[in-house]
Amino acid sequence: HTGAYSLVLRARMQCEIDTNPKHPYGHLKRSIGDYLAMLYYDTASFDPAILRFATTIVPIEHFVMGSDAPFPLVVPNPVTFVKEVLPAEQANKVLSRNFDLLVGK
Repeated sequence: HTGAYSLVLRARMQCEIDTNPKHPYGHLKRSIGDYLAMLYYDTASFDPAILRFATTIVPIEHFVMGSDAPFPLVVPNPVTFVKEVLPAEQANKVLSRNFDLLVGK
């Protein structure tokens, strides 16, 4: 689900690491945001604003199409959703290029 709450809470997670000397992950070499940007996300956000927001934090190459199928809370037309929400160049990457890059094709 486009990273669920992780992208929204990245600054809070970073603050906890930065201000709590006993935090078990206080030794991280990079910021939480850097680590989150290395992960891959699906586009099943159910909200255009959330997907657009996520693409300002994570490289567009780290998004693949998602629908939430076979569960009942499904994006009715996930391809149309991506095409309507993202600029054409980004939508094209999400819909046709990123998966191949992810699996090494």
